[in-house]
Amino acid sequence: MAKSNIKRLALILAISAGLAISLSVRADTFSATATVSNVITMTETQALDFGSVYAISGGGAGDVESMSMTPGGVITYGGTGTISNLVSLGGQTPGIIDLSGMAANTTVTVTSGGEVDLNNGNPASATFVFVVSDDTAGSLTTDGTGAGTINIGGSITTEDTANTFQDGIYTGSYDVTVSY
Repeated sequence: MAKSNIKRLALILAISAGLAISLSVRADTFSATATVSNVITMTETQALDFGSVYAISGGGAGDVESMSMTPGGVITYGGTGTISNLVSLGGQTPGIIDLSGMAANTTVTVTSGGEVDLNNGNPASATFVFVVSDDTAGSLTTDGTGAGTINIGGSITTEDTANTFQDGIYTGSYDVTVSY
């Protein structure tokens, strides 16, 4: 009978231990959050400026001249012109756009481009066709603080028109898009 009591006692202890364990189980509800931050800050710290140029339009003869500035500021020339002419007189600066507010060490997509006219507001004056370019080849990786820099260049081409380029400032706008 003593063995039987020991078995019963062992069974009672095992059941009691199981109840004690099951009585210590607890369920609770916890919160999860997400903060949305869709802001990417783009600051133009240096405006793109082709500087002063000497420009003659093609006179409607089918020839044009172009001047390109790399995002590093190097000027090159091209074109088909015998009448048209485009020469840098100096003072050119590539554009610089600083980015912030993005995820650290993350690759983002950069899109720039398209043609826009640079004009002086006078419809009787010739215009430049401007095409923007950047140094990202379509993407860049942010640094450890979520920042980055886009260097901007582009090209201007004389318009094939009988209108002449008048002295003055020629302006236009271009777009740069940054996305994840």
